[in-house]
Amino acid sequence: MFIPAVKNHYQELITLFAELYKYPDEQVTEEVMNGTAEQEMHRGFVSCSLPVTTRLSLQQLITAENNVQKQFMTAFSGLSKPFSPPVESLYKPWSTDADAPKQLAKKRGYYMGDSALHMNHLLSCYGFGVPEEFKMMPDHLVIELEFYAFLLGEDTRMAVTFYNEHLDWIKDFEKEMNKLGGVPFYQEVTRRLRNLLSIHPLEIINGEE
Repeated sequence: MFIPAVKNHYQELITLFAELYKYPDEQVTEEVMNGTAEQEMHRGFVSCSLPVTTRLSLQQLITAENNVQKQFMTAFSGLSKPFSPPVESLYKPWSTDADAPKQLAKKRGYYMGDSALHMNHLLSCYGFGVPEEFKMMPDHLVIELEFYAFLLGEDTRMAVTFYNEHLDWIKDFEKEMNKLGGVPFYQEVTRRLRNLLSIHPLEIINGEE
């Protein structure tokens, strides 16, 4: 059973992963390069009683020729194909709405599907807006992880619902990521995220009782 402090470590880890799926700015790049991100992640996993099963540290997965910015662009930007943006709508049927265009409804790979519309609704209900860069993809992994971390602290019942409804696509995302070449950093980050999300929120919530 988890002790109460573990929830804080879990929330911090979720937030750290959210940062790693944003375009890497100078600070994030430095923290990856100097090992700070690896150390924080390792401490968090240990605190959550999760095994750290990795042969290479994050900083060992980037080079001067294939730095973290280049890997980000390769993995997510679409400037080269294949690529795998971390956006929920792309990995699920576009819509289950009976009025949705039939040629799109059951297809995958399209933005602004049901999950995006639901994220817009949820964020609005809790008083959040969507940053401009994510306006056309409110179900981006960055937004979902940040919102999940918030819910764990503020609304545990909704955190469970959100986990079940909006974080069930990560395995499919990981499979697509593993098909890409030249992005070992993001493949490892995604593998670790999937491992972290194997902890159901009820385990954390019940550990506080």
